[in-house]
Amino acid sequence: MAIENFFTTEFTIKSLEDIESTSKEQFGEESATIYYCYLIEFTGELEEFFDGGVRKAYQIRFDRSVPLQQGMKIIIDSVEYEVASVKDNNIIRSRNMSANKHKKAMIYKTT
Repeated sequence: MAIENFFTTEFTIKSLEDIESTSKEQFGEESATIYYCYLIEFTGELEEFFDGGVRKAYQIRFDRSVPLQQGMKIIIDSVEYEVASVKDNNIIRSRNMSANKHKKAMIYKTT
């Protein structure tokens, strides 16, 4: 079964935008585009890498065409998460050559 069949959780992206007349950036409004992912909650040893273990860590898997990058924020069910890392996963293990091509992102709740 293709991994795309598991992309059932909706999310939107908040990108950094320049603040006019300054050299600073701020997070803009939530995008209108809805993307889909597979959300996995991590427990145990991995949590210690995020602020000394005080934040829950999650991983999302999503389509390679989604323009998500490290440092962006995403919204899932009205909860804001920060993107800690993004990796392109280009594994081919089946006859369907696109079955497992996807991206993975490590995320954590910001509040």
